[in-house]
Amino acid sequence: MICPVEDVQCSIAFWENLGFTLLETHQGPYPHATLSDGVQTVGLHQTREMKGAGLLYAAPDMDLRIRRLIEKRGVEIRECHRKGRKTYDASIAGPDRITVYLSGF
Repeated sequence: MICPVEDVQCSIAFWENLGFTLLETHQGPYPHATLSDGVQTVGLHQTREMKGAGLLYAAPDMDLRIRRLIEKRGVEIRECHRKGRKTYDASIAGPDRITVYLSGF
C-alpha cells in the first residue's frame, strides 16, 4: 500500500505502534518511508501530489509490463517522468478509482 501523509515522522510512529518495522527513509523528491510487518509493506509519502491511498505493484520486469499495457487499447496509463529519483515508473487507475503505481526494481 502507498499512502500520502501530512507528516512522515508522525505516520512512522503510528505504523510502528501497529507492529510495523521501518525499512528505509528518503528525503527526495519528498520525504517518504517504507515499513513492513513481514507480510505487508506500507509506503508513506509526505506529498500533496497523490490523490489518496493506492497500491504499489513492483516487479523486476516492470518496464516490459508497462510497454505491454501501453500497447493495449482502452488502457489509460500515466508514465512518471520526474527529474531526480523516481518513486514509481507509471500509474494506472483501476475501475474503482484505486490508483495502482507500477514500479521496477
